[in-house]
Amino acid sequence: MKGKSQFTKQEVKEICQLIQEKLQADPATQKKIRDRIRKIGFYASDFGIRGGYTVKDFLEVIEEKTSTSHQAKRLEKLLNRHFKDIWRCADLWKWQFIKDTNLLSFDWLDSTIDYRSIDLGTLDRGMKAIKPWVHEVEVGDLIFIMNKNAFNGIAIAQSKYEYKGPTLNMGDALDKPAIKVEYIFKLDHPKEHGLKTHNNPATFAQIDQYNFGLENTLKFLGSNIPEAIAILENYVSDNSEDKINKMQISLNQILYGPPGTGKTYHTVDKAVQIAVPENYQADNHPYNKQIYNKLIKLGRIAFTTFHQSLGYEDFIEGLKPQGSNEEGDSILYKVEDGIFKKLCIEAAFSIGRDRSSKETEELLDFSLKYDAFIDELGERLSMGEVKLKTKTGGEVLVDSVSDRGNVIIKHIDGNRSYTVSKNRLSKLNSSIKNLEDISNINDQFREIIGGSNSTAYWTVLNAIRERGADTQLPKDRSYSYDEKKDVVGSMGAEDYQSNISLPYVLIIDEINRGNVSQIFGELITLLEQDKRAGEDEALEALLPYSREKFSVPPNLYIIGTMNTADRSVEALDVALRRRFTFEYMPPNPGLLVDENHNEVIIEEISLKVLLETINERISFLKDDDHQIGHSYLMSTKTPEELAATFNHNIIPLLKEYFYNDYGKIRLVLGDGFVETKEDWKPEFAVMENDEMETTTYQIKPINKDNIIDALKQTLGQV
Repeated sequence: MKGKSQFTKQEVKEICQLIQEKLQADPATQKKIRDRIRKIGFYASDFGIRGGYTVKDFLEVIEEKTSTSHQAKRLEKLLNRHFKDIWRCADLWKWQFIKDTNLLSFDWLDSTIDYRSIDLGTLDRGMKAIKPWVHEVEVGDLIFIMNKNAFNGIAIAQSKYEYKGPTLNMGDALDKPAIKVEYIFKLDHPKEHGLKTHNNPATFAQIDQYNFGLENTLKFLGSNIPEAIAILENYVSDNSEDKINKMQISLNQILYGPPGTGKTYHTVDKAVQIAVPENYQADNHPYNKQIYNKLIKLGRIAFTTFHQSLGYEDFIEGLKPQGSNEEGDSILYKVEDGIFKKLCIEAAFSIGRDRSSKETEELLDFSLKYDAFIDELGERLSMGEVKLKTKTGGEVLVDSVSDRGNVIIKHIDGNRSYTVSKNRLSKLNSSIKNLEDISNINDQFREIIGGSNSTAYWTVLNAIRERGADTQLPKDRSYSYDEKKDVVGSMGAEDYQSNISLPYVLIIDEINRGNVSQIFGELITLLEQDKRAGEDEALEALLPYSREKFSVPPNLYIIGTMNTADRSVEALDVALRRRFTFEYMPPNPGLLVDENHNEVIIEEISLKVLLETINERISFLKDDDHQIGHSYLMSTKTPEELAATFNHNIIPLLKEYFYNDYGKIRLVLGDGFVETKEDWKPEFAVMENDEMETTTYQIKPINKDNIIDALKQTLGQV
């Protein structure tokens, strides 16, 4: 049987009952699967079954997918991606003093010692847990409280170690230094876990440092305390997608305002708030910048700037010259993906990587085997002729391996060559379990990959499988970009409807400086929320260079910035305006304060009053879009710095705003900055002309010695 299954009502009831029993830890997934079964709309491939299948086959797969082992591996991936570090902390049989607090500590710590100020290397081996406790634990880290025999609870770190910080009484005369935590699950009494580990594990260490291991711990919880698994899954979900939804953050937004209002500065905070809301700290930009830098390295956030020469080929995809190795060789061109398409692939892969079916794992494993096979082919070809066995027992020649990693096959004594591509082979590998069962390779291969030389494809796939039986696949490995594209290409609408997905953020600085229609092309429509992959009105585009189908994943957020003095909002591409929300960022003179939140005053000049006065005059003479931002004055503390700011930032902006009309600049800044130019005229052909009687102005030289007097004239204080 192929396509949709034909379950009876009794069979559906049986399946629903199984799911009810096995999916207790994930109610959302339970309901989704149960509803799909009720509609009798299943495709076997959703559950790793291909070709003919029975209800028994289906139940076996459901059993496998809902097993404790599978749940543990899936949740292990989610937790490792969600949390920076995952720790194990022993309670040292003091759980009764810990469980009813929001603190966590060790029994043998000493609150009178500043552990940050001492050389921890001088401590004895038994106190090695202090180093990670003091220097490595970060806010938001996950901590399992369990000693070598029993499990107690699960906590999220809410603070780092601080000397003279919070303390915890653990039944002794002296309180112990502690960190603040949020207990998301805890038992009244410890429960033995039976996990084998080191005879004397450190009190505090990475959970995978000893034989406990995160996966083993999760297996124990799944079998013995399933409610703890449910809480962990809900926490990961609640603190990512759901938390973002509660904040009502738009998928596409633009921060716009005059220059110097902190638009690019605020993209850092917004990106962190979206990508890792559980780690975001309001009003703590330095901390958020550290998180931002880490996310940049991880590929979760990407930054680019639009400019007049940027095009579709740079942003989405385009043909790029690859150069030649030998003089006189022709230049080769290859389709290369741009920053937007790459980030879309990364975001979609983060969803597809954790699909419940085996499809992702099979694709990635086949990719690894294919790459190993290609490497081996290259070595064999360098030594001589390479032949591969065909289905009929004959042989074909491997002519070469192309620049794109495809295998070029020729029949013996034949002139024509055939290209065997990795992408098509991957589809065949996923669809056909046993090559020997193929009776008519032409018809069956054509049904899967379309027109091709079936003999060549069968031959290469068979060679990979024969070799691949001995290939050692690493448990943990990084994935190439091409492998990620293979996974994304295999994903369907249901794969994008996961309730747990990592947010990715693309920051586009100066978005209005580029030709938006030219840069986004046909993909502008795909940015809309209801057109994203997995939505009811989802759309796909066929890309012009690669001929690949493409959609924008639902977990990609775009933050743009726009300088209103460069081009107003009304002049922006209408198609873009309809698909973005806009947040105005005006100058904020109230931020011009010192560390004690007092107004910054430099020799009787209040920077707050100064900025308000200048902007009030600019708004009257020009408009609000051309005001001066507060950031130009944020770090100004001395007359010398004030003079530099006016010479290098404010006066050049005013020249640009008023097209070098120094008369209007004089209206804004006053006679302290602008003076009448000496009455000098060249000899004209006609001397009697009223236009020759106009007054001309010039900017005065400004330095640390005269800036204060000049500004007093600006503010009318003289």
